[in-house]
Amino acid sequence: MREKSMIQSWLDKAQWDKKPGRTDRDMGWVYIFGSNEEAKIRSAIAAHALGWQKDSLLKQTKELIGFSGKKGPVWILRAKAAPPAVSHGGLLEESSYSFFRDQAGLLVSAWKSQALAGVHLELSGTSAEQELGLFTGFEIASYHFRELQLEKAMKGLPRLSVTKVRVEIDRGLVKEAIVLSEEAISV
Repeated sequence: MREKSMIQSWLDKAQWDKKPGRTDRDMGWVYIFGSNEEAKIRSAIAAHALGWQKDSLLKQTKELIGFSGKKGPVWILRAKAAPPAVSHGGLLEESSYSFFRDQAGLLVSAWKSQALAGVHLELSGTSAEQELGLFTGFEIASYHFRELQLEKAMKGLPRLSVTKVRVEIDRGLVKEAIVLSEEAISV
């Protein structure tokens, strides 16, 4: 059992395994793919992109793309292709955990700058390692020392709803991510 922390957890307040009840105009949509699932990526683009955007977006090969869609801002994050081990038996290469942790920080910054009221994340084909990195990154990015001291924790952060295609989110991973982020923050 985890000790009660002074740091308020953003992930504890998320809505898990349910799509958002309301879809406000100030809602963001995020699709996270654990592998390069081209058909699902095309489907997400088709559902959100404006006609003139589709061709350009379908040609994108970046791991993280973002655009203004029909129902608000949209981000699509796909796993980075594993690079060949260059040296040290691959021990110095970026891990799936660290890639998703770092991308989560970029996403939270974008959400805050757009003043979104809510964000819906849909995970597809993600591994436990990728999800742990993602959730840890969200939690670390939500922390701001000054706001915590002024008792304004989570100011400007959107409501989160998170679903995973065909399975439920492992809440044990969420709790582990909260603990890891608290340890990182307290250093």
